[in-house]
Amino acid sequence: MAKYAWRIKIKRIIFSIGGDIFAMLAIIASLIIRIYTTTNEYNSNLNWILFLLAFTGAFFLGKQWYVKYMEMTYDPTWALKFQDRIFSNDMLKKRGAAAKCIIENKERLSDIDQIGDKLCMIDWVLFYLEDIGFYVEGMKISPEVAYHHFYHWIRGYYLLTYPYIKAYQARPHEKRVWENVEYLYNITSSIAAKKGESLTMKEGDLIKFIEEERDLLQNGQTLKCPLE
Repeated sequence: MAKYAWRIKIKRIIFSIGGDIFAMLAIIASLIIRIYTTTNEYNSNLNWILFLLAFTGAFFLGKQWYVKYMEMTYDPTWALKFQDRIFSNDMLKKRGAAAKCIIENKERLSDIDQIGDKLCMIDWVLFYLEDIGFYVEGMKISPEVAYHHFYHWIRGYYLLTYPYIKAYQARPHEKRVWENVEYLYNITSSIAAKKGESLTMKEGDLIKFIEEERDLLQNGQTLKCPLE
């Protein structure tokens, strides 16, 4: 999973370097070239001044880059929008219905050809995670922020719906279905691993998680696909 973390960090470093930074780097490079290619009338004072200017410019450019890099790493703007969604009345019902479906069909989650019409409520949660994964891939949400806000649901639902996801991906024309869900789980799990957190959940913890999600449905409330 480390490859996911390194890939996103490299992308973030590249995109955090703005055009003005590239321009200043070009100026600094030209000054350095000027210093080392001067062959006539050696002037040590001029060289010291040029070195000082280059060092000062590099310092402030590095500071500007670092600030921008950290902003890209911890910007919560899009994550907060998704956080509002996950606690909306509509999404609470969908989570409850999806969890109820998972509990009632936990032994048949891969039987999409036989009972696909019953399992479709799981899609409501996976579509939500798929969207988050899409925006993490597009660098609108950083993996660090996604982990902080959503890993509880990412890990729980991914582990519980793994047979369902793989059943769809086994189909010839649906190999890439839910690919952003898997990407999201892998990249946030790489962060969890660095923090010493388990990437799996004990059976009892999984049961507690999915039952708490199921209990989001009000007593006697039932939903059907599509949600009305």
